[in-house]
Amino acid sequence: MAEQGSAVIIGGTSGLGKQLAGVLAKRGDEVIVTGRDAARAQAAAREIGGRTRGLAVDLANPSEIAGKLADVGAVKHLVIAAIERDDNSVRKFDVARAQRLVTLKLVGYPEVVHVLASRFSPEASIVLFGGLAKERPYPGSTTVTTVNGGVNNMVKTLAVELAPVRVNAVHPG
Repeated sequence: MAEQGSAVIIGGTSGLGKQLAGVLAKRGDEVIVTGRDAARAQAAAREIGGRTRGLAVDLANPSEIAGKLADVGAVKHLVIAAIERDDNSVRKFDVARAQRLVTLKLVGYPEVVHVLASRFSPEASIVLFGGLAKERPYPGSTTVTTVNGGVNNMVKTLAVELAPVRVNAVHPG
């Protein structure tokens, strides 16, 4: 079967994103992994091997996303696994940290989809990563619990707007 695009993994330099990139690369897919730092993304791509390349994309800077993804061609799979740990309780609320996380997930995630939507292959799929704090809040999870609930609802609107593209969220934990 002819290839219909690459797998783009935003946040593919570590954790679940990197593991998924490795699986896809081993099966022969073209894989693009991103991280905030170009050198780290390129090092991860070399480590993953196969037809993998690394790009720098920082979801907390959404106005730069289009330029950073400009040379990405057809996309068969988009995985947005980029996360940042956040310990932000109401009693010790850090507005700057909260704004960064909200921007990263609730603006950065849909901006990536917006930028790549015209490049989706006919069989494209999107997976967005959230986290278990959506269902099980813990002390200090005020921002991440709220944002992950937003990711869950984002899936609903993306599925309606992008049909027949398959859109799902995974909230591991």
